[in-house]
Amino acid sequence: MPVRVVDAGAFGLLIVATKVGGIPFLLEHNKTSILVEDSNVNQMVTAIRQLIENKDLIATLSKNGRKMAEACDWSVVKENWKQVFMKVLSN
Repeated sequence: MPVRVVDAGAFGLLIVATKVGGIPFLLEHNKTSILVEDSNVNQMVTAIRQLIENKDLIATLSKNGRKMAEACDWSVVKENWKQVFMKVLSN
């Protein structure tokens, strides 16, 4: 799990990230972050411009980034895993 991405979300920071590794599985484009193709400078510039020009998008990304981080908290993850194990063991 990209820990720094989760940390940024927890603080409500805006996330512009590339679609590499586990990042696309953790973040949703235009919901928790803006995702761009790896090494695509034009997409990165466009993403930053979007944030400068769109206050509603900033609020949405910040709010949803916090929710994403809360879902990654170990107390939540632990309970999810516990439910999976209990379901498997009951079958």
